[in-house]
Amino acid sequence: MDNNNLLVSMTLNPAVDKIIELEKFRYGDMNRIDTSSMTIAGKGYHVAITYQLLGGNAFCLGYSFKHNRIMTEKYFQENSLPNEFCEVNGDLRVNLKMHDNATGKITEINDRGCEIGKKDIEAVFDLFRKYLSEDGFFVFTGSVPPGVYPEIYRDMIAESAGKGKRSVLGGEGIPMLKGIEGRPYLLKANTYEVEQTFGTSIKNISEAAAFCGKINKMGVEIVSITLGENGAVISDGDRMFSALLPVRLSDIYPLGAGNAFLGAMCREISLEGKSDIEEMLRSGVAAASARIVNTNKKYLDVERYRNFRQQVEIRAL
Repeated sequence: MDNNNLLVSMTLNPAVDKIIELEKFRYGDMNRIDTSSMTIAGKGYHVAITYQLLGGNAFCLGYSFKHNRIMTEKYFQENSLPNEFCEVNGDLRVNLKMHDNATGKITEINDRGCEIGKKDIEAVFDLFRKYLSEDGFFVFTGSVPPGVYPEIYRDMIAESAGKGKRSVLGGEGIPMLKGIEGRPYLLKANTYEVEQTFGTSIKNISEAAAFCGKINKMGVEIVSITLGENGAVISDGDRMFSALLPVRLSDIYPLGAGNAFLGAMCREISLEGKSDIEEMLRSGVAAASARIVNTNKKYLDVERYRNFRQQVEIRAL
């Protein structure tokens, strides 16, 4: 594989997202669905798709499930995403995304996933090591399924670093907390993920920026935290910047915005070599904005991304 800037994305706990829309959600009462759809999902998949839409080359690794083989194959063919998986017994978990049109709020109910055995953990490590010889960098993001030990991202990141590879980390909880110990090049999280991982509270840009600096001191070179309608911040330990979305969040569809944000930041890493964190933030915010105003609710419109990128205002902190 001859790709100098190949993004290799590891997704250990993929899912089927069932997205339903309701005129108005009534808690504890009968609700009738207006529309519904189902699709294969995984943070790493969406990051890779964004990266490819912006001109990069991506490759997906991780687990796939025998009972959903046809659905998975169709998804990757439709999105022109090259991949190699460890196929295991069982079904993809089903995550429910409920969109209340009356309030614009989305409620998510996520399954844990199927139990993964020891042999399958060894198999996915073998698969990971197969791609350590490729040029490019790794992305480790999303939850880990039951049976997989929570330090797995840490171990993969550390092994990548030993081969001179940069790694990007996303997710939440113990996998993220332990993953930081591997010293990834970039960490991206939203406020919920940071709060769940570190037991803290982030209410504004200033608090997010301070926490970015704290994670920098833990050995992560670049840290970015997104705050929904309040924008995003980025830090490399010496400099910090913030940016607001060039769109309003009142009448748009925020699912997948964080993955688009990370995919665009990764594209900047591949283009710049030594990353310019201002441009990473600009690209991330533009991609998130393009994703959430997309009327078909899938990924991002590249032309809109380019237009939004010109509108993003960066502020030094």
